[in-house]
Amino acid sequence: SGSNDKTVRVWQVASGREVKRLEGHTNYVSSVSWNHNRKMLASGSHDETIRVWEIFTDEGEDEDQGNNLVQSVHSMILGRQQAG
Repeated sequence: SGSNDKTVRVWQVASGREVKRLEGHTNYVSSVSWNHNRKMLASGSHDETIRVWEIFTDEGEDEDQGNNLVQSVHSMILGRQQAG
């Protein structure tokens, strides 16, 4: 889930327990999307960035920042790339 506290949180659905908190955005997180195998997570924020997180390493990488193309992210989806 994305939050007003600038974090992304990963939850265990069955127990409702928070299992991971990802920090790095400087404004609230408005969108979160898993990739097809649940190993990476993308988050979009009103800090004008999209971050891609490797969930098992806690590493976040800016995908787009400060080029005036992104003003805020409200939704996104990660798809599987087709070979070919």
